[in-house]
Amino acid sequence: ALASEIIHTYSLVHDDLPCMDDDDLRRGQPTLHKKYSEATAVLAGDAMQSLAIQIILEDEILSNELKVSTLKLLMESIGYKGMILGQEQDISFEQKSVNKEEIIQMNYLKTGLLIEFCIMAPLIIANKKDDEWNTIARNVGIAFQLIDDLLDLEESEENLGKASNKDQSKNKKNLPLTLGRSETVIELKKFHYETMESFSKLSLNNH
Repeated sequence: ALASEIIHTYSLVHDDLPCMDDDDLRRGQPTLHKKYSEATAVLAGDAMQSLAIQIILEDEILSNELKVSTLKLLMESIGYKGMILGQEQDISFEQKSVNKEEIIQMNYLKTGLLIEFCIMAPLIIANKKDDEWNTIARNVGIAFQLIDDLLDLEESEENLGKASNKDQSKNKKNLPLTLGRSETVIELKKFHYETMESFSKLSLNNH
C-alpha cells in the first residue's frame, strides 16, 4: 500500500510539471515545482519510483517469489506500456480527434492500471486472483477517472484541492467534454452494473 501511494504521488508530481499538465495547485497546496523548482520536482519523482521498489524488496513478510510477482505487476502497470503510455496519449490526444473507445483505453492506462494494481496485488499475495477480480479492478480504475473528469467540470477549485475546468482550456479529450455529462453517466452506470455482477458471482454484493 505504501509503495502504491508513493508511485501515485510521483505520477502527480511529474504530471503537474509545466511540460506536462502545468498545474500550480495539488491537494490544496502549491505544486512541488512551484514551491521549489522544476529540477526538484523531476528528481523527487524519480526518487519516489526507486523508493517504492525498495520498499517492496525490503519487505520482511513477503517471500522472494511474491516480491518478484508483485513488482512485475507494478512495473507493467506504470511502465512504457502502462501509465507512461497513457500519459503520452493524454498529451497527444490534445492535437487530434479520438473516439470513445480510445478515450476509455487512455483512462485505463494512465489511471486505471495503478488502481488495478492496488486491488490485484493483495489478491496475488493471498493467492485469490481470478477473472472476476480482474473485471472489478479494471472497472473501478476506469470509473475513477471518469468521475474525476466530471468533477473537473462541476466542482470548485477549493473543493477539488486542484485547478478546476482546466481540461476544457487545454483541449483535453475526456468523455464529459467529448460526449457530454449524460453520456458519461451512462458509461459509468455500465461499469457499475458489470462490477456488481462480478461481486455477485463472488458472493460479496447486495449493497
